[in-house]
Amino acid sequence: MKKIVSLLMTLVLLVSLSMPCQGVSAKSKLLCKDKHIEIYFKQVKKGNIYFTYKNKSKLDIRVDVRFTKINGKSYYNDYEGKVVVAKESRVVKLELYDEDGEEVKYKFKKGKLSGQFEYFSRDDDISYYGKLNFKNKKING
Repeated sequence: MKKIVSLLMTLVLLVSLSMPCQGVSAKSKLLCKDKHIEIYFKQVKKGNIYFTYKNKSKLDIRVDVRFTKINGKSYYNDYEGKVVVAKESRVVKLELYDEDGEEVKYKFKKGKLSGQFEYFSRDDDISYYGKLNFKNKKING
C-alpha cells in the first residue's frame, strides 16, 4: 500500500511540474519578450487570434498592439490597449481595423504573423516603456 501511495504522489508531482503556469499553455508560442513582459500566441478560437500577455514586472502594464501583418496582409489595430496587472497574465483577443477605423472580421486558420507591441507603465518612482517586434512567426491554428 505504501508503494502505491508513493507512486501516486510521485506521479502527481511530475504532472504538476510539467503543467504550464499563469495562463500560458503548452500550445502557446512565444512571440516576443523582454525583462518586463512576455507575449505569446495563445490560440485560434472561431477564427480569431488570442494572445497571452504575461507581466513579469512589479507594476501594472498597459499593452498596445501597434500593427499586425497576417499572411502578408497589414492591418490597423485598436489603440486602446489592455492593462495587465503586475505579476499576472491576461488573454486578449486580437481586434483588427481597416484604414477608416471600421472593424475587420477575419477568419484565421494558419499562417505567418508579424507585428509590434508597445507597452508602458508609470509609478511615482519607476516607469517602463518598450516596443517588441515579432516577424513571420509560423502559426498552425
